[in-house]
Amino acid sequence: MGQPVASRGRGATPTLGKAMLNKYARAFFTRVLTPFAAFLIRRGVSPDTVTLIGTAGVVAGALVFYPMGEFFWGTVVITLFVFSDLVDGNMARQLGRSSRWGAFLDSTLDRVADGAIFGGFILWYAGGATTSSCAPSRSSAWPAARWCRTPRHAASRSACRSRSTVSSSAPSDW
Repeated sequence: MGQPVASRGRGATPTLGKAMLNKYARAFFTRVLTPFAAFLIRRGVSPDTVTLIGTAGVVAGALVFYPMGEFFWGTVVITLFVFSDLVDGNMARQLGRSSRWGAFLDSTLDRVADGAIFGGFILWYAGGATTSSCAPSRSSAWPAARWCRTPRHAASRSACRSRSTVSSSAPSDW
């Protein structure tokens, strides 16, 4: 009695803080974003549209600000658009329209956004930005771009493959 559940029993690792933060953070953001999601539903916006706009915002924030070395403002823009990932799921649940296509679109576009963030860093590094004294010259842009494309493409393809088992919309040759 009085001990956290994670510390009882043998070999248990303390995960109490993580579980509590996740539980309370989820409840907080659901409470905050539900009225906004309801507003968008009343305006006739679909959850898929929110997913597409959110991804476009993350990609734009990453590929506009990060290559210029504006990491603070890029992160602010990306963070604002990342919340669309919570809003689209909330909208789908409110509408009762959670679908395999929506899950496929959401997870695939999350990988596209991740690739853009890494790509923005790579472009900054390869571009010789003036904000860092250790950035290489522009001559390394092509090798860096090739390096960036490979992991991003592999991650997107993997995400598509995993979702294609639940969606008949994915191409069969994946």
